[in-house]
Amino acid sequence: MRGRLRTFLCWSLFTAIQRCSISLRWAPPWGEPYLRAKFDGFRADYGAHGWTKFKVTDRRGVFLGRAGFGCFSPTGELELGYSFFRDLWGRGYATEAARALLDWVYQIQPVDHVIGFAVAGHEASRRVLEKVGMAFTGIQDVDGIPNAFYRHNRPV
Repeated sequence: MRGRLRTFLCWSLFTAIQRCSISLRWAPPWGEPYLRAKFDGFRADYGAHGWTKFKVTDRRGVFLGRAGFGCFSPTGELELGYSFFRDLWGRGYATEAARALLDWVYQIQPVDHVIGFAVAGHEASRRVLEKVGMAFTGIQDVDGIPNAFYRHNRPV
């Protein structure tokens, strides 16, 4: 993989990617208490399970975005997610990270599937999920926003 996954331990980078203008287009402008709870949850996931939303850097260590897993609390399913700065879209980073993460998680976790979702109108993010072999399962609201949900089954 061209980018590198590292544990996500830096609050300033986490908030930078969450507060970039493109993230705000697709997600509500979450306040600091909500972001702090998400960040603390990602760190707790890493300690408990070995997965989290990892920091993605290039070979020089430049921060590109985040990618990894979380627990989708309404169902308890493992959820693949990613977020990269807008000027990096179209370069394959999200697809490359998603593929590598799916390969990796099935080696370390006894899950039979992983879900992913993207804001229904965010075609670029939906294409990433489709490129890595996820199947569309329907539209559901997340935080009051319609999202397209996908499922990836463990390879046999």
